[in-house]
Amino acid sequence: MAKCRICDSKIDQRVSVCPVCGCPNPSDNNHKTSDLIINSTDLQDLVEFDYKKKKKAVLFTIFLDIIGLGRMYLGHKNTGFFFIFLNICLIVASFFVAGLIGLVWWQLLLIVLGVIFLFNLIHGLIILFTDSVDANGDLLE
Repeated sequence: MAKCRICDSKIDQRVSVCPVCGCPNPSDNNHKTSDLIINSTDLQDLVEFDYKKKKKAVLFTIFLDIIGLGRMYLGHKNTGFFFIFLNICLIVASFFVAGLIGLVWWQLLLIVLGVIFLFNLIHGLIILFTDSVDANGDLLE
Protein backbone atom coordinates (compact mmCIF):
# COMPACT_ATOMS: atom_id res chain seq x y z
CA MET A 1 0.00 0.00 0.00
CA ALA A 2 1.16 3.50 -0.84
CA LYS A 3 0.91 6.55 1.40
CA CYS A 4 -0.42 9.98 0.53
CA ARG A 5 2.42 12.49 0.21
CA ILE A 6 0.44 15.12 2.15
CA CYS A 7 -1.47 13.38 4.94
CA ASP A 8 0.36 10.00 5.07
CA SER A 9 -2.91 8.07 4.80
CA LYS A 10 -2.71 4.57 3.37
CA ILE A 11 -4.17 4.66 -0.13
CA ASP A 12 -4.31 2.52 -3.24
CA GLN A 13 -1.40 3.34 -5.54
CA ARG A 14 -3.70 3.73 -8.57
CA VAL A 15 -6.03 6.45 -7.20
CA SER A 16 -5.74 9.95 -8.68
CA VAL A 17 -7.09 11.84 -5.63
CA CYS A 18 -6.56 11.08 -1.94
CA PRO A 19 -9.91 10.15 -0.36
CA VAL A 20 -8.86 11.74 2.99
CA CYS A 21 -7.30 15.11 2.10
CA GLY A 22 -8.14 15.49 -1.60
CA CYS A 23 -4.52 15.78 -2.73
CA PRO A 24 -4.14 15.23 -6.50
CA ASN A 25 -1.75 12.40 -7.45
CA PRO A 26 -1.17 11.41 -3.80
CA SER A 27 1.31 8.62 -4.53
CA ASP A 28 3.30 10.64 -7.07
CA ASN A 29 6.91 9.51 -6.99
CA ASN A 30 8.23 12.80 -8.38
CA HIS A 31 8.45 14.21 -4.85
CA LYS A 32 11.52 12.67 -3.27
CA THR A 33 13.09 13.55 0.00
CA SER A 34 16.77 14.07 0.53
CA ASP A 35 18.87 13.10 3.48
CA LEU A 36 19.99 16.18 5.40
CA ILE A 37 22.61 14.34 7.46
CA ILE A 38 26.18 15.03 6.40
CA ASN A 39 28.95 12.64 7.33
CA SER A 40 31.88 14.16 9.19
CA THR A 41 34.20 13.03 6.38
CA ASP A 42 32.08 14.98 3.90
CA LEU A 43 32.24 18.00 6.18
CA GLN A 44 36.03 17.84 6.34
CA ASP A 45 36.13 18.05 2.56
CA LEU A 46 33.97 21.19 2.63
CA VAL A 47 35.80 23.02 5.44
CA GLU A 48 39.39 24.08 5.05
CA PHE A 49 41.25 24.09 8.35
CA ASP A 50 43.97 26.62 9.08
CA TYR A 51 46.68 24.70 10.89
CA LYS A 52 49.36 26.74 12.57
CA LYS A 53 52.97 26.12 11.65
CA LYS A 54 55.39 24.89 14.32
CA LYS A 55 58.40 26.77 12.92
CA LYS A 56 56.47 30.04 12.83
CA ALA A 57 55.31 29.52 16.41
CA VAL A 58 58.90 28.85 17.53
CA LEU A 59 60.26 31.97 15.80
CA PHE A 60 57.47 34.15 17.19
CA THR A 61 58.03 32.72 20.66
CA ILE A 62 61.81 33.15 20.69
CA PHE A 63 62.09 36.58 19.11
CA LEU A 64 58.71 38.30 19.53
CA ASP A 65 57.21 36.90 22.72
CA ILE A 66 58.56 39.91 24.60
CA ILE A 67 55.50 41.63 23.10
CA GLY A 68 53.32 38.51 23.41
CA LEU A 69 53.15 37.56 19.72
CA GLY A 70 54.19 33.94 20.22
CA ARG A 71 51.35 33.20 22.60
CA MET A 72 48.87 35.25 20.58
CA TYR A 73 49.80 33.34 17.40
CA LEU A 74 48.87 30.13 19.20
CA GLY A 75 45.56 31.64 20.30
CA HIS A 76 46.45 32.25 23.96
CA LYS A 77 45.48 35.92 23.98
CA ASN A 78 45.11 36.25 27.75
CA THR A 79 48.56 34.86 28.52
CA GLY A 80 49.98 36.95 25.67
CA PHE A 81 48.67 40.14 27.26
CA PHE A 82 49.86 38.94 30.67
CA PHE A 83 53.42 38.44 29.37
CA ILE A 84 53.39 41.86 27.72
CA PHE A 85 52.41 43.38 31.08
CA LEU A 86 54.98 41.26 32.95
CA ASN A 87 57.82 42.19 30.58
CA ILE A 88 56.95 45.90 30.79
CA CYS A 89 56.95 45.67 34.59
CA LEU A 90 60.36 43.94 34.55
CA ILE A 91 61.82 46.58 32.23
CA VAL A 92 60.46 49.47 34.30
CA ALA A 93 61.60 47.81 37.53
CA SER A 94 65.11 47.45 36.10
CA PHE A 95 65.44 51.24 36.04
CA PHE A 96 64.62 51.49 39.76
CA VAL A 97 66.75 48.51 40.75
CA ALA A 98 69.70 49.87 38.75
CA GLY A 99 69.64 53.01 40.88
CA LEU A 100 69.51 50.98 44.08
CA ILE A 101 72.41 48.67 43.34
CA GLY A 102 74.60 51.25 41.62
CA LEU A 103 74.55 49.91 38.06
CA VAL A 104 74.00 51.99 34.99
CA TRP A 105 70.36 51.57 33.91
CA TRP A 106 71.18 50.17 30.48
CA GLN A 107 73.38 47.43 31.98
CA LEU A 108 70.55 46.10 34.12
CA LEU A 109 68.14 46.54 31.20
CA LEU A 110 70.38 44.31 29.07
CA ILE A 111 70.43 41.72 31.85
CA VAL A 112 66.62 41.77 32.12
CA LEU A 113 66.19 41.52 28.34
CA GLY A 114 68.69 38.66 28.29
CA VAL A 115 66.74 36.76 30.95
CA ILE A 116 63.47 37.33 29.04
CA PHE A 117 65.12 36.14 25.81
CA LEU A 118 66.52 33.05 27.56
CA PHE A 119 63.08 32.20 28.93
CA ASN A 120 61.54 32.64 25.44
CA LEU A 121 64.31 30.51 23.89
CA ILE A 122 63.58 27.66 26.30
CA HIS A 123 59.85 27.95 25.63
CA GLY A 124 60.48 27.95 21.86
CA LEU A 125 62.63 24.81 22.10
CA ILE A 126 59.90 23.09 24.10
CA ILE A 127 57.42 23.92 21.32
CA LEU A 128 59.87 22.66 18.68
CA PHE A 129 60.70 19.32 20.26
CA THR A 130 57.31 18.30 21.68
CA ASP A 131 53.87 17.69 20.21
CA SER A 132 52.63 21.20 20.92
CA VAL A 133 49.06 22.32 20.40
CA ASP A 134 47.41 25.67 19.90
CA ALA A 135 44.53 27.08 21.95
CA ASN A 136 42.00 24.98 19.98
CA GLY A 137 43.85 21.75 20.76
CA ASP A 138 45.10 21.30 17.18
CA LEU A 139 48.62 19.96 16.75
CA LEU A 140 51.10 22.31 15.17
CA GLU A 141 52.33 21.24 11.72
